[in-house]
Amino acid sequence: MPRFRHFGANLASNAIHATQAGTVILRASRANGNVLFEVRDTGPGIPNDEIASLFERYRRGSSATYRGSGLGLYIAKGIVEAHGGVLRVDSRVGAGSAFSFSLAASARSSPAAPVP
Repeated sequence: MPRFRHFGANLASNAIHATQAGTVILRASRANGNVLFEVRDTGPGIPNDEIASLFERYRRGSSATYRGSGLGLYIAKGIVEAHGGVLRVDSRVGAGSAFSFSLAASARSSPAAPVP
């Protein structure tokens, strides 16, 4: 799934940076003609009042302890939506976060499309 690796890598990188001690789990599966990608971590979690604005340009969470521009999630959301998907987040402070998206399996690279 070459197209997925760029925004999937962004989600994984965010999880690794946010989880200074704990676990990051990456999952990819196929079901009902869709590909589901999930990144789950045991980091600090995201407060509920920040989730609504999490995907805004230049937005960084109050608990972010690593450097960044605040563009990663904004870009990832745009790419997922451009492919007909929805980027979701489920998070609890103190328990970690899960970011996931699913796309139609037909959105994968076709033989006519160049593979980066």
